Amino acid sequence: MRYFFLFILFLNFDLYSQNSVLDLQILPEEKLYKAKKELQKKESFYQLAYRELQSMADSLLSTETRTVMDKDTVPFSGNKHDYLSVGPYWWPNPKTSDGLPYVRRDGEKNPEIEKITDRKYLDEMMLKVKALSLAYFYSDDEVYAKKAVEVIETWFINPETKMNPHLDYGQAVPGRATGRRYGIIETRAFGILMDYFRLLERSSQWKNVEKPLKNWFADYVQWLESSKIGKLEKDEFNNHGTWHDVQAAGIYLYLGDNEKASEILKFGLSERLNSQVEKDGKQPHELARTRSFSYSSMNLYGFLQLYQMAITSGVEVAPSSVMKLKNAYKYLQPYFNDMKAWKYQQIIKLNEKNFKVVFLAEELFPSIEKVDVSHIKSPIPTLSFP
Repeated sequence: MRYFFLFILFLNFDLYSQNSVLDLQILPEEKLYKAKKELQKKESFYQLAYRELQSMADSLLSTETRTVMDKDTVPFSGNKHDYLSVGPYWWPNPKTSDGLPYVRRDGEKNPEIEKITDRKYLDEMMLKVKALSLAYFYSDDEVYAKKAVEVIETWFINPETKMNPHLDYGQAVPGRATGRRYGIIETRAFGILMDYFRLLERSSQWKNVEKPLKNWFADYVQWLESSKIGKLEKDEFNNHGTWHDVQAAGIYLYLGDNEKASEILKFGLSERLNSQVEKDGKQPHELARTRSFSYSSMNLYGFLQLYQMAITSGVEVAPSSVMKLKNAYKYLQPYFNDMKAWKYQQIIKLNEKNFKVVFLAEELFPSIEKVDVSHIKSPIPTLSFP
């Protein structure tokens, strides 16, 4: 499915001065409003993009929201409300009769992971919320807000269908672990999801979910910051640590705890950045992977989201850190359209997801050299995060 049109509506505009209305942290608020204004013109080029968005949103109105309760496998806890997934790069052990314990093959996804559906349904939920909230923002039609709220209520609030606010059983490995810290990477889009919630706040439907939704995320971020699994993920030295920070900072900002968010952003854009990115822009921990370019771009995308949140929330970032972010992007930049010269391992081809960092980097650093994206089917990244 194609979702690029959702972003065409607010990219490639010149910024204009306007007081913040939605208090967005990552999405470019000024450009959203500029695009909405442009859509009032019948001959606007963006009408085509909007019609595609509207068609997508309309198709979602009659869909059901599948949740953690719809999986066939029960977590170790015995409670289906607990999120469950399996480590993607773990395979049956060829040296044992029962295949246990599973063994790791970095970068090679085991198709068995598709049998447990929580991650798939989580991604479905987030895609629906994003598409429907954008359709509501541009149209002011309550029908889209109503459906978005229904999706949110089903996944986070309804006692019969909701996910419990933790990931104790994420990325389990048969024969090794019933859950691991690495499962937290699967909710990395929670950071930006808060902005899509903000798009819905003007709706009359929102009052029904705002308080219980904030309670859910307050419980979740407490688990993220205080549980053994959460602490281990926070201490990770690669993209896992980065995306832990993106989630935590985004949620704290949504909950109004700017002090805690500021603390995380300052750490992420100083100590964490310095431990992961070298002066010339190399990311050694990601370059050691079998999908080295994919993980390098993914990790940088997380850092750029932290930087965007720092800008919008008024957190000062050292010039040396900004330069390091630019250098990390410049290091990857020549290879987006020519992977032949990339000297590290990259066992899969690049796809549209890998280009999301291009658009965010060019948004944050407008003077930087542009990457030619004319060969990409969808000129803007998909809504699903890498």
